[in-house]
Amino acid sequence: GSLCPKNSIAEKGENLNTNDGISRQDNPINGTSADDCHRFIRECGYFFLATAVENQPKLRPFGMLHSSGGNLFIATDQRKQVYTELSRNPRIEIAAYNPQARRWIRITGRAEPEHSLSIKAEMMGIYPSLKQKYQNEKEMFLTIFKLTVDKVSIF
Repeated sequence: GSLCPKNSIAEKGENLNTNDGISRQDNPINGTSADDCHRFIRECGYFFLATAVENQPKLRPFGMLHSSGGNLFIATDQRKQVYTELSRNPRIEIAAYNPQARRWIRITGRAEPEHSLSIKAEMMGIYPSLKQKYQNEKEMFLTIFKLTVDKVSIF
């Protein structure tokens, strides 16, 4: 299925069918799949995750992003402030900029805990640092969040 609502389009009137390496086959007119978002952000190298608690936005860089089954996932530690913030208010925005392409992406949505052991195993396989950091008794602190995307804008 499509990652974005069918009526969601990029905010600028820019032609989204430019040769930017992003396929839009789920919804050729205006859809952007999880794989498209993942590919775009991976090419940027990192992204920024914004949370908001008690009317105070918080922004931090992230590097780990996973796409599986048409969904995006991030990982964090239950002992970190971002975990507390997402638990209190799941609304998020992600932004990433690709300086070579001179384009950026903004994703608006919600982060909700993902309890799938297979997704956790996939992320640990892709990011060896997760596997190293969360071995044995420390694995209980690793939390995966599934991102439910409401809107994707590519500029």
